[in-house]
Amino acid sequence: MSIEDSLSRIATALEQLVSKQSTPPPVATKKKGNDICDKPVVASAVPEVAPVIKPEPTMMIDVPTVVESVPTVAPLPFSDKAGLTAYIMAAYKKLGPISGSKIEGIIQSLGFNRVSDVTPDNFFNVYNKVEELIAQSGDK
Repeated sequence: MSIEDSLSRIATALEQLVSKQSTPPPVATKKKGNDICDKPVVASAVPEVAPVIKPEPTMMIDVPTVVESVPTVAPLPFSDKAGLTAYIMAAYKKLGPISGSKIEGIIQSLGFNRVSDVTPDNFFNVYNKVEELIAQSGDK
């Protein structure tokens, strides 16, 4: 079957549809003894379509753009696991053994058993929590 044959069949089908729609639909007449309906019932082949309501034009208003200042985030002092380990060791030495032991709790609170288990997407969280711990300890 070629494209031309398909197009010809489509054109023929469209012509048949148009010819069926142009003929008036059959009208049902009132039967004798039926007092319910006084008017003939018309079977419609095409359903009625609701009228299209055009929306009213809206007025354009200039809205001022509010630009909030975004706090700048300082880059991490490390970018890999070796750097994270060195940072943790330095923080431990800075805090001392009592406060420094809380670093292990920070790492475990984030779902990791050891510093070497921390994934790069959690470096920022570890850094922030350790910095909070250092700030709480009085910046030794």
